[in-house]
Amino acid sequence: MSKKTKEEKLNILHDRLAEIKEKNTEKKETQNNIAEDINSENNNKNIEQNRSSNKLWFGILSIFFIVVFFFIFKNTDIFSPTENIANKENDVVNDIKPIIQYNLEYKGDNIVILEKFKNENSAKAYVNDLNIKGFKSSYFYLPNKSDSKEKVFIVFIGPYDSNEEANQWIKNIKTDYRIIKL
Repeated sequence: MSKKTKEEKLNILHDRLAEIKEKNTEKKETQNNIAEDINSENNNKNIEQNRSSNKLWFGILSIFFIVVFFFIFKNTDIFSPTENIANKENDVVNDIKPIIQYNLEYKGDNIVILEKFKNENSAKAYVNDLNIKGFKSSYFYLPNKSDSKEKVFIVFIGPYDSNEEANQWIKNIKTDYRIIKL
């Protein structure tokens, strides 16, 4: 064999190796491009899923806050406290009508019933506390002063000549009450 042939063969072999390397590089680039395209599509899908998930959470939270706002709005006196307090006071004073028929003989227009006690000593102690605080107070045994059969002692303040006077004294008491017209 001649030298040229060996050199030619060697050149052909080098050329062929260069072609193979080039094809391998192109294949790798194509595979990388395909992998990048797949990753890009997956990332886009993930981004879309995250966006739709965020929209869902935003919607749920929005509904929750709207419900909470309306609940607070309906159940509190935040927006018009003075008007609602005035209405509540009027409701208590004007809407309570005694179911029991009382036969009380006090000088004055009305009394304010504060508490009921089963024990007369407890009623006396409460009356004493109220008198010390400056209230005109007393008690009576309910069956003796009404048509009720409930065996309790009723503590009251008053009697007062006007509804306004009774309401003035009630402001100083931190308990439930009921005004009875005499």
